[in-house]
Amino acid sequence: MKMNKTDQTLNRGISESARLCQKEIVEQLVEAALKEGISIDTNSIAVAFSCNVIMVNAAVDGLAKIDPISYEDGILTNFVYIDSPRTSLATGFYAVTIVADFVRIGRIEIRSEFSQRGELVAATSGFGIVTSLRVPPNAPPSVVPGIGLMEIVDKPTAPVPPFLPDFIYITCSNGINVCESLGQDSQND
Repeated sequence: MKMNKTDQTLNRGISESARLCQKEIVEQLVEAALKEGISIDTNSIAVAFSCNVIMVNAAVDGLAKIDPISYEDGILTNFVYIDSPRTSLATGFYAVTIVADFVRIGRIEIRSEFSQRGELVAATSGFGIVTSLRVPPNAPPSVVPGIGLMEIVDKPTAPVPPFLPDFIYITCSNGINVCESLGQDSQND
């Protein structure tokens, strides 16, 4: 997999062992997605490491061409790897489907459904920002996945809630951006 200039800039200061680990987990993500029959955009993958957390977030191929109004039917948006004791999700690879009960211009509530081998294993809440109900006609296809790891500062005087969830997000040129909480919302048994 070829690294673009942005990847090279972001990787400055990362140790060689961390870089090898990152390359290996991305390769495993691509392989796991293929086994699930999911085509991911290998140019749109985000990786985050922190103490005891590893997360990888990859956008599904063709996501920029899907009308935001379609999220009412549920849209497979990303394929992720999560290894974090701070979430309700077991370590593993997940296909993520975003469902919105009602899509309109502005902020909307979404549900992120995490599946493994076609079985729903958990659902969390999040939100989306909708700027267009249909893919803008002149929008160049662009999808940028990301990961937010919330670090809690250990200061007794800091006004920090006891638990800040990590999150994954996708910024997309199709007219919708979504942010998916990885908190302890719900889990199927």
